[in-house]
Amino acid sequence: MQVYLSDEMYDIVKSQGLSASRLLQDAVRSHCLRQEKIAEARRYVQEIYAELGPPTAEDIEWAEAKAREIADSLRAGEQAAAASRSSSSTS
Repeated sequence: MQVYLSDEMYDIVKSQGLSASRLLQDAVRSHCLRQEKIAEARRYVQEIYAELGPPTAEDIEWAEAKAREIADSLRAGEQAAAASRSSSSTS
C-alpha cells in the first residue's frame, strides 16, 4: 500500500522523529474503533426505539437542557482551571 503525505506533513513527521507507518496504523485503528462505537450506539438507539418508541418533545427538551447544563459546567471548569494556571504562573 502506498500513502501520500504532502511535503509539509512529511517534514513534520520527520522533524519530530515519528514513524509514518506507526502513525498510519494508529490512525486507522482509532478510526475503525470509532466507527464500531458509532455503529454500536446506532444499534442501541434502534433497540430503545423499538422498545420504547421515539423520544417525545418533552424528552428532547429535557435532554437538551441537560446537555446545556453539562456544557456550561464544563466551560466553567475549564475557565476556572485556566484562571488558576494564569494566577499561578504570575506568582
